[in-house]
Parts: sequence; structure tokens; C-alpha cells
Amino acid sequence: MLRAVRKAENRLIGFVEELGGYPVFVSHDSGDEELARQIEEKAASVGVDVWLFEEDNHLGKPIRQKVQNAIDESNAFVVLFAENSSMSSYVRQEIGYAEGTDTPVLPMVHDSVDGGDLAMLRGREQIRFGSDQVTQAASELKQRIRHRRRKSARNTVRTVEVLGGLSLLASSATTRKRTRKRKQQPATKPEPTRPFPSKGRSASFRHPR
Repeated sequence: MLRAVRKAENRLIGFVEELGGYPVFVSHDSGDEELARQIEEKAASVGVDVWLFEEDNHLGKPIRQKVQNAIDESNAFVVLFAENSSMSSYVRQEIGYAEGTDTPVLPMVHDSVDGGDLAMLRGREQIRFGSDQVTQAASELKQRIRHRRRKSARNTVRTVEVLGGLSLLASSATTRKRTRKRKQQPATKPEPTRPFPSKGRSASFRHPR
């Protein structure tokens, strides 16, 4: 049984991997646009699809709606902290929305930034990188997302296992209850039947005088 469960788990994980692409929303200050584009380029080379506000081509669509839709469709929300980072109000709003939708928030911190000065980084998993380590940072980003997706797939399988077990228990309990109810019901006596006349003889009826 355990082997079958693990086989199903691996099959689901494989299906998740075959979905292809690792869509990621990168939130950054306008002063770090050049670095954000470098990350986008290197990330694309390892299979990570980066969404940048500067490259969104949905003209006429409200900015808030574009940003929220992009976050909803992403596997992770990356906050880029670099030398020019100032944590603009837009970045803060995007972080708040991502946290409200349970999208994993992953900071990417350039070595020029002192992480201790950023309160939101405390206690958070983060990727640190230097100017010559953008490719490595993009690869690490993919591995982090891949790990989260595989973990999510395992949790899905285990949830199905639990629900399946509960359903089986409920069905078994219902069957036992019906069996006990049938056993407790008194046996019913069959209704007496009127005898039929013997074959070959007709019944005689007498009228009262």
C-alpha cells in the first residue's frame, strides 16, 4: 500500500514538473531596472519566466489589475534589493498583496545591501548575490521554486490520502450501522394464505336456506 502511495506521489510530482516554466514576479525599485533586466535574461536561460512591469504590453489595462494578475499567476514573488533600492510605496503594496494571496515571497539581495538594515528580510529565506553572480542567483531561484512545487505536490497527495481514508472510514461506519439496525429489527411472521381447492375438484358452495 505504501509503495502504491509513493508511486502516485512521484507521478503527481512528475506531472507538476512537466507543466513547464517557472513564472516569477520580480518586484523592484525603478532605480534597479537594469539589474532586474539582467536577472530576467539569466533566469530565462535556466527556464525561469520573469515578469517585469516595464515589459508588460497590456496597454489600457489598469496598472493595479496587471500587477495583481501577474502575482496570482506566479510561482514566487521575488523582491529585488540592490544598491539603489529605496522600498518605494509600490514595492510595499506589491509585497502586501503577495503575502495576502499566500504567494511565496523570496528576497534577492545584492551584496551591496546590508540585510540587517531591512526589517522585512529578518527571518526570511533569501538569495544573496554579487554583480558577477547573477547567473548563479537565477539558477538558485529556480531550485528554490522547484523545491516548493515538489513540496506542494507531496502535500496534495497526502491530503488526497487523508480524504480517501476518511471517506473509507465513513463508508465502513455507515455499513456497520445499517447491519446493526437490520439485526435489531424483530422478525416478521408471514401472512397466512388461504388454501386453494385440490386439483381436479371444484369447490362446493352452499347457499343458506
